Amino acid sequence: MENREKLSSFFAVLIVGFIFDRVLYAGLQGLGLTIFTLCFVALFYIMLSDKLKLKNNKRLLLLIPLVIIAIRSSIYNSEPIYCLNLIALPTLVIGTILALWYEKVEYYKPKFIGLMLVHIFEHTLNNISTPFKVIKERFSSKENKKIQIKPQVLTGILISIPLVLVILIFLSSADEVFNYYASEFFQTINIFNNQSIVNILSHIFVIFVASVYFFTFFWGISEKTELEQTSSLSSKIDPITMSIPVTALNIIYLFFSIIQFSYLYGDGTLPVDFTYAEYARRGFFELVAVTLINFTIIIIGINHTKPCSEKLSSFCKVLYTLLAIFTLNMLYSAHYKMSLYEKSYGYTYLRVYVHLFMVLLLILIMISMVSIWYKVLNLPKAIVVMTLVFYTFLNIINVDAFIAKRNIALYKEKNKIDLVYLTDLSVDALPYIEEFIKENPEASSEYIERKLQEKRSSVSSDNDDFLTRLLKFNINKARIK
Repeated sequence: MENREKLSSFFAVLIVGFIFDRVLYAGLQGLGLTIFTLCFVALFYIMLSDKLKLKNNKRLLLLIPLVIIAIRSSIYNSEPIYCLNLIALPTLVIGTILALWYEKVEYYKPKFIGLMLVHIFEHTLNNISTPFKVIKERFSSKENKKIQIKPQVLTGILISIPLVLVILIFLSSADEVFNYYASEFFQTINIFNNQSIVNILSHIFVIFVASVYFFTFFWGISEKTELEQTSSLSSKIDPITMSIPVTALNIIYLFFSIIQFSYLYGDGTLPVDFTYAEYARRGFFELVAVTLINFTIIIIGINHTKPCSEKLSSFCKVLYTLLAIFTLNMLYSAHYKMSLYEKSYGYTYLRVYVHLFMVLLLILIMISMVSIWYKVLNLPKAIVVMTLVFYTFLNIINVDAFIAKRNIALYKEKNKIDLVYLTDLSVDALPYIEEFIKENPEASSEYIERKLQEKRSSVSSDNDDFLTRLLKFNINKARIK
């Protein structure tokens, strides 16, 4: 019998479904999100370990960023990264599972996204009835004569469970008296912590739907051991065609760089009626956008041009290298503008993350420059791996604390600070803000004190039951308590 058909797999699916319900109820945060992520990956191993080939599989390294990003939710509370992780974490989990399952899949190519979507929706929905069929076969097989149940009866029971749950939820919401007696029944048998019947049935429904989906998702994966071969329709661009726009861009960027050299690198001054604050306010987003366009052109030039003569190839390589150098110049210009802006107006989420994104672009452009001359380097793979490493780094650093500390340092220089903004940061920055106010009470106000007290009170709230508090557990919040 295959692992996916064993009772242990069904129990594991139900446990993960229960954990998902509790984590969802707790708000997809804290220790609970970490536990659910790790349990979901463990479920993959429990159901399909008999078919997996993990020995000497370098793709197991993908589990390192996955675990780090999963653990982050139980340490930090930065809102932007949390929102990104709600997309990035399930994407990384599913991507890692498929990369481990399909030995020959090229996870660094765009078509891998299509493979993920096919498994999330098509293969899963195609197998939606599978868990019921497997249970039916298990109980009606000759091997289980002692517990043999007629297939018709079992099918009826399986259909009844979700139907009864939905009807009970609607009836309990529609009639207060029915809701009262149903709630009393569940309280009598003392389950679900004395919650209302609607909440109880909602929990059961979520557990049921989640468990069925998880089972069918992994079953759908197990049905496909080899990738379907698809004809490659990607057309190559002629190098001469590619060289014309790249040459035009290089000429434009040359003039742009000459103008910038007068005040960006040398001792020149800005044009009349321009202040450095006004200069800094404009342009860095546009420069980052141009950098992205150039980076895309370089990738197309390296990977999607037709083979050509050695002379033409060398000429194109020089053009791409010049484009990369001009791009680095624009990236530095964007960095310079952003630095001026931060010194004038302070640090915020947007400014810090734009700066970090520019660092990533710098690394990727440097990798591209190497790839222009050394074809041995697999550029798409290098880009995906480096982006994943960089995103993992973002999950390790305490961005909110960094913003608070940098703004406090600016206060010592300019005697100006936006405490209203700082109090909107997560509790990760709270100790630094409170310490600053203690040392500089004149910078605070009654409104600021009230906001800080509200933030601290919200962290210290203990109205939830023990399990919910455990799933919401967060190290930085626990320190504040």
